[in-house]
Amino acid sequence: MRSSQFVTDCGYERTSTCLADYAVIFTDGETDQFYYPIGNTRSVDVTHGCQVAEECDILLLGCGDIRHVLHTMHVLHQDGTTKTKNQTINFHVNDIEEGILARDLVLLFLARTINPTNTEELKTLWAVWYDVLLSSTHLQKLKEVMEELSGLKSGSNGIYFGNGKTELKIKQALRSWLGVKISARQTIDKRTDFLTKMNMNDFPERAVLRVSSRLVDQSKRLDLTQRLKDRYQQEVREYITSGVSRVNSSALTSQTILDRFHGNVTFFRPGRDNWRVEDNSCPFMCYDVELQLDRYNGGDVTMCSLFIELLRKWVKSYQAAIKTGCTTRIYLWLGDATEVCDTDLPDNLLFDFIDTSNIADRVGLIPLLVNCQQRLKQPNGVLRTETFHWNKGSCTTLESFLRLCLDVPQLMYPTLFGLHLAEELTLGHENILVDGSFVGVTKLALRWKASREQELLTLYADGGDALSKCLAQLKSRKEVLDVSDSRDYDTTTIDSKSKDRLMHRLTRITTGEATEDSNTSGNTFTVVEDIDHYKVTIKTDPEFLKDGIFTTDNERRDPYVVVLKNTRNGSTSFSKTLRFACGICINTSSIKLSRKRGTVEAHLVKDPGFTLGDRLLPWKKLDKDFIGNLPDLPRSDFGKEIIMCYVSCMHLKPLTDLETATSVQQLQSIVGYLMKTAPFSFGVSTNGRGHQSSK
Repeated sequence: MRSSQFVTDCGYERTSTCLADYAVIFTDGETDQFYYPIGNTRSVDVTHGCQVAEECDILLLGCGDIRHVLHTMHVLHQDGTTKTKNQTINFHVNDIEEGILARDLVLLFLARTINPTNTEELKTLWAVWYDVLLSSTHLQKLKEVMEELSGLKSGSNGIYFGNGKTELKIKQALRSWLGVKISARQTIDKRTDFLTKMNMNDFPERAVLRVSSRLVDQSKRLDLTQRLKDRYQQEVREYITSGVSRVNSSALTSQTILDRFHGNVTFFRPGRDNWRVEDNSCPFMCYDVELQLDRYNGGDVTMCSLFIELLRKWVKSYQAAIKTGCTTRIYLWLGDATEVCDTDLPDNLLFDFIDTSNIADRVGLIPLLVNCQQRLKQPNGVLRTETFHWNKGSCTTLESFLRLCLDVPQLMYPTLFGLHLAEELTLGHENILVDGSFVGVTKLALRWKASREQELLTLYADGGDALSKCLAQLKSRKEVLDVSDSRDYDTTTIDSKSKDRLMHRLTRITTGEATEDSNTSGNTFTVVEDIDHYKVTIKTDPEFLKDGIFTTDNERRDPYVVVLKNTRNGSTSFSKTLRFACGICINTSSIKLSRKRGTVEAHLVKDPGFTLGDRLLPWKKLDKDFIGNLPDLPRSDFGKEIIMCYVSCMHLKPLTDLETATSVQQLQSIVGYLMKTAPFSFGVSTNGRGHQSSK
């Protein structure tokens, strides 16, 4: 690779690579990969509307910027969580790039110290976060903040460095940027050259289409009206070509911006001057303003003006939560996500919520699940995974995607991975994965919940049980040496370390022979797991079962705990409590009892309602204040359009035989029928004044 030495504006030498080598750079070397100072997905509330513990621990792996932190704090403050006495929220923020964490430190400081009601101060936060070019005033503020933070002590202002390596690298990054001066012209030239090469010399047209495609996928109503389509594309084009959003470019010509503005040094990796930021790393990907699009006119109300209003709310809530007494701590952890989970975090540090960005694309879904499962609190820890990259040719449904990645039946996930899939795949998700023109147009986001501790399971000697077959499939999976060295996107990847850890976990909960029950002397039992049921065999003293009433029930209505009991003359002669990773449907389970031989054979059927789907999640309780804040969409033309947009994406498939369909399939079929044959009333009564009912 050709390179040349030159002296930069800050007076020290760096190596610059010729533009002709960009095609090699994109895939050669960790430090030359794409750089993401701005998130390229919408912000999320990482608590997913679930109950929050008095001390809540949240881990953001591969977090990028701080949008998830501010969004989550806003939701927790709005629902009153942060107003509760003694409430503590701990965020642990991880990224592999010291530059990203250094930026996060700057943004967190600004979010905590600016006056969000002062529009000019809010524009400073916005500029540092999103604008490639900065005015002299904004640049000066950035330098003042970086100067102050380069000497920050861990724990100041509620921000902690996870370890010494993280503190050293972040402060080095801040000091590096302080020594750099780059003009607007230099910045834009570097950026334009890079994006032109990336977009195969079709810049800015292809970049505008790329960003617009993802924006429309998030807010489909944008393309329903040509007027809106023209205006949002123009706004995207302005940002793509100038690097400055309309928030800070109003009334300024492009030439004036180039003459008066300066490069935002935090858009460059510390110690490097080559541009590596993709076009879709931009504010248009980060905010959900779909419910406000009826206000959008492309003139005085722009997309970015809607975005900054939302940012103002986030900052207000973040500051208000701290002022009302909520203890908010933010820990920064530098390093590869799987290594941080494995070795850097304290052994006893577990989390209520883990968000993983799209790390599964790089390390594989199984290694990610295995590493995160051991960090989730029991029993209500929630994990969110996301992926942009999958083999769309072979995956036409979410089920086929999971089959390709995991190759294990869904009802076996709790035992094998220690996780429930907290999603109903046939309801609430698109059944058809649309093959978008650009990466990220369609992404798969899934929630998982920590499973219960599993009863000791028995494996058949011949390997004929479902669990043994799943283990054999996992053992035969092709391995890579180290997922952290992977340069390709492959959600099906598994490395030897993750496989060994998975096998070790399963070894602890399985045995090859009958186990003696210490609770009742002389009892032996086996529990064999199949895809849809457990087969339990218990041999005990026949005297314990000689007569009386034998019952099977859930303990305290807990579907994961089954009690087998024999009662005679008001006292218990036999009792066995079994704990499972999957919920059990008592009504469809069956028992074969031999009082003469002293044996119990139980066929305990798994209940998908308690084993899959969002019923697993520990939801917050709704109150009237929360419900009162929900938008009343159906009562406006705008609401009608949004509903129709979502309906058009449901891909409902009518069923011909409802009698043999599952309850979910029946509901889908009914909804599909109504969507096609019954007109929407949109909240308007059909039996009131002005309507006649037929007799």
